[in-house]
Amino acid sequence: MDNLAKIIRTSCFFFISIIILFPVFAQEDNIALTHTPARAESNYEKALELYKVGEYESSRELVDTYIREFEEQDLYYQNILRANFYVLKAMLSYVFREENYRKEIESLFNKAVRIYLDLEIGDVAIAPPFLVELFTKVKKEYLAGYSKTTRKNTIGFVTSIIQTEEFGWDNIQPGIHYSFNLMEFLSLNMDIKFPIQGEFWNFWRIKSGVIWYPEFRVEQVVFGLETSYIVSINDWVIQKHSISLCGHGEAISRMGLGIGADVEVFRFDINVNRKTVTIPGKTVKDDLFQLFFANLDLYILYTF
Repeated sequence: MDNLAKIIRTSCFFFISIIILFPVFAQEDNIALTHTPARAESNYEKALELYKVGEYESSRELVDTYIREFEEQDLYYQNILRANFYVLKAMLSYVFREENYRKEIESLFNKAVRIYLDLEIGDVAIAPPFLVELFTKVKKEYLAGYSKTTRKNTIGFVTSIIQTEEFGWDNIQPGIHYSFNLMEFLSLNMDIKFPIQGEFWNFWRIKSGVIWYPEFRVEQVVFGLETSYIVSINDWVIQKHSISLCGHGEAISRMGLGIGADVEVFRFDINVNRKTVTIPGKTVKDDLFQLFFANLDLYILYTF
């Protein structure tokens, strides 16, 4: 039993570590490490300074040179710097306003946002209002493709870890998960969980509820609040009804794959079929109402 508890603790630690590290690995960065970050930043500062003092032609020559370095020569530039180079090239394109400059600017902004989703246009004092508005529009349109509103459905696997005085395999319940995203910040969800051992039709748990997200973004750990109604079934007979309040967290990649977790704040149980257990000297019966805390659900998700 101690070994089982150690396995569960190790699994939880590994899962939490993935959530914490998820944003670090989510950004696209396949460039070989052959260029120091300090030099890459220095290159950007040179090109930006030339732009600020009005040396636009020289700035454009440098920007084009450095973009070729990380696009064609596989020299290392951090994601945020590569994105900033595209933004600076877009600003220079607006200065010269050559044929089809608007289309070129939109393409450059799109490249920048794809590389670094948290990108902002930078110092608005040197960015014309036209570019700020266009950048905001391009970024909003790109991110909309990865919002909860656009990706209506989420399916996945769930494993529940139920806290009791004595811990055993009965405390672990695998299952399947489905949620339907009503809007960007609100999802309907359902879990169906079955026993890991014993008769397959014993001790099923069906959970349905809503999850509210203050904010949702791909490639970022987001948190929400979940309220659920749970029915526990044993031998096709309802044993209890429950109301659960959980803290919900998840991280979804741009490809739709992700992980999530529910940490139960409390669960209020109404025992419909209460058990009576006879112990030498006394008879014990389940309480009609019970409160439980700190149950855990772990999810592997695919959103589309």
